[in-house]
Amino acid sequence: MDALEKRLMDRLDKLEANSVSAEEFKTKFEAIESAMTDQGDRVDRMQTRLDLAMVSLGKVQQEQIATARTLKHAAPGAAGMASGDGIIGSRPSTLAPESQIPPEFQL
Repeated sequence: MDALEKRLMDRLDKLEANSVSAEEFKTKFEAIESAMTDQGDRVDRMQTRLDLAMVSLGKVQQEQIATARTLKHAAPGAAGMASGDGIIGSRPSTLAPESQIPPEFQL
């Protein structure tokens, strides 16, 4: 019986040496909780920034669509645009004289 009690006491001593006290556990848990709270705050700030960026992107896209529709439905000749106009309202024939266009590409 003494041998059994001795082995049991040795095991309990090892267990006690390896165990973490309640105070140590509380301290570690509070540190982890604080880190998680900070991380949550950072995620919330990033989500807000992402939301604002997406709203801004949507507004830019809507403005581009409105501008494209306005230009499409503008009267011919308005703001230098007419059917057949080239880049930035200039006629394609004025971009390069025919003498500079190779014969195989001329119409």
